[in-house]
Amino acid sequence: MRNLILTIAAATLAIPALPGAARAATTIRDLADIKGAQEQQIQGIGLVVGLRGTGDKSRETSRRMAQLLENGFKFNVRADDLATKNVALVMITARVRPFLKQGQRLDVTVSSIGDAASLENGILLPTPLHAADPDVQYVRAEGLVSVKSADGAVVSPTSGVITGGGIMECEIPCPALEGHRIDAAGRRVDYVELVLRRGDFRLAREVAEAINTSQRAPQDAPVATAADPCLVRVDIPAAEAARKIGFIAEILSLPIAYDPPATVVINERTGTVVVTGTVRINKATVTVGNIRVEIKEEGTLFPDFQTALRKTNVYSNAEIIAVIKELDKAKALQAKLVCE
Repeated sequence: MRNLILTIAAATLAIPALPGAARAATTIRDLADIKGAQEQQIQGIGLVVGLRGTGDKSRETSRRMAQLLENGFKFNVRADDLATKNVALVMITARVRPFLKQGQRLDVTVSSIGDAASLENGILLPTPLHAADPDVQYVRAEGLVSVKSADGAVVSPTSGVITGGGIMECEIPCPALEGHRIDAAGRRVDYVELVLRRGDFRLAREVAEAINTSQRAPQDAPVATAADPCLVRVDIPAAEAARKIGFIAEILSLPIAYDPPATVVINERTGTVVVTGTVRINKATVTVGNIRVEIKEEGTLFPDFQTALRKTNVYSNAEIIAVIKELDKAKALQAKLVCE
């Protein structure tokens, strides 16, 4: 059995944490998004041509190629007469940033949905991309498919990217700046809603308070209100109606002292461990297989625990993850454990 006794230097734990010392100064922009201004996923089905014999062998690809020749070029040909080894049926996807305008370009991802062996150096024929309604075309995608990463390595030969291969044909509606209500006096009040990336009652309250303080809003007539742990509604003052964009920019730039919740996120497939907040470990002894780990210091900092494990050079990522899970089961991990 491999034994490891972790004794973190007393000096590391002797200095008491001051209230709020771990609170990181950040801005509202780093913690929240404007509701309705999120990226939109669009997609379409198209054909990649010019492959070097690495295309599909399916009948569906032949049928779509014959349909394209007939509808787009008035060239009649039977699907059975077409050889498609240089053609691949593909799914095209793209993420459209909010407020992207007609004529602007974006990257698109091209992935084989047939039995093509590779899309390398293929040409995507012009393809319309749509959202939920297939009759509304937002982007036209076309161009040379690259299956290589920035360092020249081929990650997957059947999936690639066309840099700048999509062009906006029609702007996607963005309701972020269209929110309004009628107040008790019958006046129209415009507002925006901030969606916190991590739902937290205290954080929602602090965001609302920071906005109200910056606007010198009285308690009985707040500008910002926390509707729930994830949503803060911000009324746009009448004096700011003419400069709505500037007002929102100022709100998003307000500083917030944020102490993220203690969380450990592990991904067993990739072997990664991500820590947020101040995570500590209580005294504990855990055994995993032939591994025995003993934590001798109360309140050991998680990064110190990780460092001590890795310095031994005898524990794999899988074993470290197993130890973390056992510490959580023993109630020694002072954090929320999330397994992906």
